[in-house]
Amino acid sequence: MTPPEQRILPLVGSRDHIRPEEWQERVDRMTELFGSMIAVADELSTRRCPYKNRFDQCTAHFGCRNQRRPTAPPDGPVRGRNDSLKLCAGDDKLDYRNAWEVDAAD
Repeated sequence: MTPPEQRILPLVGSRDHIRPEEWQERVDRMTELFGSMIAVADELSTRRCPYKNRFDQCTAHFGCRNQRRPTAPPDGPVRGRNDSLKLCAGDDKLDYRNAWEVDAAD
């Protein structure tokens, strides 16, 4: 039987092979990359409305005092943007966490 440190794992969809330690290095690198993205997302979630999309549009299906109608027509179609949505005028200075954090004692 081949010792674990000498085993070669196949890459999915590839004819190449990778050693377990190389595989672990790659997994560690991906964890590092995604970990920093998650940290940024966690920080943004403390102050950005969860209904505000990347185009600063409000996706909430209820009224919000920060919803505004666009003042100018869109500058043409943009992939992923829904031009029927209202704009979000929120200042991103609110902490929304208390809206979904619940004390276990309650």
